[in-house]
Amino acid sequence: MVKLEQLIEKHNLHGRVELLGGLHPDKVRDVLCRGHIFLNTSLTESFCIAILEAACCGLLVVSTDVGGVPEVLPPHMAYLAKPEPKSIIKQLNKAVQEVKNGNLNTEGWNSELSQIYNWRTVAERTEKVYDFVSVSSTHNVLDRIKSAFSCGTIFGWFCLAYLVLEFVVLAVTVHLSRRRN
Repeated sequence: MVKLEQLIEKHNLHGRVELLGGLHPDKVRDVLCRGHIFLNTSLTESFCIAILEAACCGLLVVSTDVGGVPEVLPPHMAYLAKPEPKSIIKQLNKAVQEVKNGNLNTEGWNSELSQIYNWRTVAERTEKVYDFVSVSSTHNVLDRIKSAFSCGTIFGWFCLAYLVLEFVVLAVTVHLSRRRN
């Protein structure tokens, strides 16, 4: 925090930068709606919920192209950059020009994203992945037991115990899901 304050002082940014500190979750939307561009410079990421929230609030996203970031938003909502300063600055400049020129219509983004991300479609996609994995698995039980013991005599027994636990959980899950249907 001290270094940020020194940077603001050094470059005389008092009227242009506001340090908010921690925000209560119910205030995040209000803060996001004050902006035009959301910058995410993560070096690693899986599913960046922050860029999804920003786009839902109508912000054009500039983000590093790492992990699962490219799959989160449609291309018209985000400019992706390599995790290098020059690439980030280039994409940020493009975004600033887009906003300055008034070429950006973000009004329908929240509705568009609500069609992509809802619990029903997420559950259906997840179920398809599990179904694919369970059907495409070529290993039978005997192969998995042999594989467990290839880890060594002592650790092999731990692997076998885990394997048995895994099969019990799978059997219970399948049984319960069939009872529901």
